Amino acid sequence: MAFLKKSTVKSIGLAVGSLVLIFAYQNCAKPYVSGSGSATGLSQQDIVQQKAMQVLTTRCSSCHSSSLKSGGVDVLDINEMLALGIIIPGEPSLSLIFTEIQGGTMPPSKSLAQADIDAVYNWIADGFKDGSNVTPITPTTPTTLEAKYASIYTKILQPKCLGCHNSNSSNGVSFASYTSTMNTVQKTLPLSSALYTSVATRKTMPQGSPGSLSAAETKAISDWITAGALNN
Repeated sequence: MAFLKKSTVKSIGLAVGSLVLIFAYQNCAKPYVSGSGSATGLSQQDIVQQKAMQVLTTRCSSCHSSSLKSGGVDVLDINEMLALGIIIPGEPSLSLIFTEIQGGTMPPSKSLAQADIDAVYNWIADGFKDGSNVTPITPTTPTTLEAKYASIYTKILQPKCLGCHNSNSSNGVSFASYTSTMNTVQKTLPLSSALYTSVATRKTMPQGSPGSLSAAETKAISDWITAGALNN
């Protein structure tokens, strides 16, 4: 039986060792794949949703959150938006939240970048295919709207206007207090008051809200101004 030289054995050993290292490296370098997930264990739907929610959180939630529901919308409550029809799964063009963003109405300060618009579009188009459960909103009995400042502030100005027109508003119009609101009001003269004409005559406000103010809401503002716009 012939014996290999020590130098030959050593060379073979090094070659085998190198192959083992290469094989191990290739296995470790492969990305983690589990179903449709990623290296983080997130599904593709999770990733799509996270991108969209990052956009809504950074660019929309300052006006549309649980603490400040401008237009009655909280963009951080997905179930609520689904229940209210603000999001129509699979139909971005029928979803109010997307059409407002795409049209440049929201956010009012600066339109979103195209990549951010695409993130919201993709989320609505593909992010609900897992059959997300919608928690129905229990209807509440509305309290009577009165032609008084406190009632108008609580039921109209705060939920539908204050998100854009607050003390930090860049356009100088604020409904954060009675005093600042009166800068848009001429006592006893609704048709000379920007607060009234913007919602009833020109109907340019509120922007981004699910519809203009109701007849009852505009009448309450008119009656309050006509009666002297008291701080009542």
